[in-house]
Amino acid sequence: MLKRSLNDRSKTYRYSLAIKEILVAGDLAVVRLTWTLNVKRRDTADETTADEFGIDIFRRQGDGSWKISRFMSYDTSP
Repeated sequence: MLKRSLNDRSKTYRYSLAIKEILVAGDLAVVRLTWTLNVKRRDTADETTADEFGIDIFRRQGDGSWKISRFMSYDTSP
């Protein structure tokens, strides 16, 4: 389904991100965020927006960088 959506040239997709909170405890970090997806049809002015709330769990790596180890998100659209 993702491949079909991305190959559909009649629509454009744009994601934006809003970080709500970051909590750090040792080598773990929790990020509460909202992803907003805008889908716009190229041939009309129609635009659809969907907000997805999420939580990402990061772990500090041996070199000091952070990588996502778990994530959850859910769509709040009706």
